[in-house]
Amino acid sequence: MRSEFSTPKDNGWRLSDALWERIRVLLPPPKFHPWCMHNPRVDDRSAMDAILFVLRTGCQWNALNQTGICSSSSAHRRFMEWTEASGLPVGLAIDGANRHDMKRVKATLESIPVDRPEPTQESPQGICLDKGYDFHEVRALVETFGFTAHIRARGEEAKAIKEEAGFRARRWVVERAHGWINRFRGVLIRWAKRVDTYLAMLHFVCALITWKKVLRVGG
Repeated sequence: MRSEFSTPKDNGWRLSDALWERIRVLLPPPKFHPWCMHNPRVDDRSAMDAILFVLRTGCQWNALNQTGICSSSSAHRRFMEWTEASGLPVGLAIDGANRHDMKRVKATLESIPVDRPEPTQESPQGICLDKGYDFHEVRALVETFGFTAHIRARGEEAKAIKEEAGFRARRWVVERAHGWINRFRGVLIRWAKRVDTYLAMLHFVCALITWKKVLRVGG
């Protein structure tokens, strides 16, 4: 009997072969199923396609049943399975919208999974922050992590942009990254009740942004 999920329509949201080859080798092996009689496991590529569809469009998981990619239950089960994997593409931290940004500086810096080179006087490592982080507590914390803080008031930046040819505020890089993230409707509004699943979605977003950047520069 033909499955209703056997011929999904390619509507421009599907994984490319090149991206799938990068993702495939990073996935953990499938969990052992103790029952002998159960439906065949949905292939990983279809499950990942479904997860990224939810992420990109912001649709409910149950809406996957109408896409032909795979069932919503299979996609969500695989998402929860992969959420438990140890891979972290970038460092990030989340909190409620009513929390001041400066309260998450320590958690964000601690979330960086890669080893940084030791900063030196000849090669310092800067961190760009807007006026919302202009606190002695933040400056001291950033210094303990070995960063040099660049914090400038918006009024000062506006004056420099007007008076200095070619000047761009340092923080525009951060705001651009936020703009990229906001294109993914699945995280633009937090519908997930669990912190770990929302954090996992954000990691997917950052990984995809990084992948597109690598393709653009030919890496």
